[in-house]
Amino acid sequence: MTGSWLAMVIELIVAGLLATTIAYCVILNRRLTHLRGDEKALKQTVVELIAATGTAERAIAGLKMTVRECDTNLGDRIRLAERFTAEMDKQLRAGRDVVERIVQITDAARPTVMAPRSVVVPAPTTGVAAPAAPTATATAAVAPVVAAPAEPARLDPAKLEGFAGAGLAAFRAAAERRPMGANVTLQTAQALAERTRQRAAG
Repeated sequence: MTGSWLAMVIELIVAGLLATTIAYCVILNRRLTHLRGDEKALKQTVVELIAATGTAERAIAGLKMTVRECDTNLGDRIRLAERFTAEMDKQLRAGRDVVERIVQITDAARPTVMAPRSVVVPAPTTGVAAPAAPTATATAAVAPVVAAPAEPARLDPAKLEGFAGAGLAAFRAAAERRPMGANVTLQTAQALAERTRQRAAG
């Protein structure tokens, strides 16, 4: 009888341990299931991270290429701007030379005072006859010399206009190569040429 009770107690203990083991296995299975789900999510995250890394690498490569192209284009534009600046300086110097020539032509066209011409004024005559001179030839009365009013010298208008037109045409030919920045000097040259024509016509 005692042996049967002991066997029953042992069986109950074994049954309890089996029930505990089964419960623990169920809990462990649930945790493993959650862990597998987290593992799948982690794998998906890793795949997305790898894809994002590849996209970033391609974007960085494209950015590097864009930077190289920008550097090349910027260098070309800087060299082109320097060349344009040098050409503009040459054209401005040529424009100043043309303006100086037009100014010289204008200064040369200004009226100059000619040397006074001597005009002989006859001596006044009276009713009394002058006594005869002791010599064989009579000396002529010396009349006072009066300076005639000076006549201004004028340059030929056609020649002056031709000079001004030639200078303006030369400047226009120089400005047409690169008209950028030469408009002010061209207007000044045109104004001086028009003033020269007006002075020549007046």
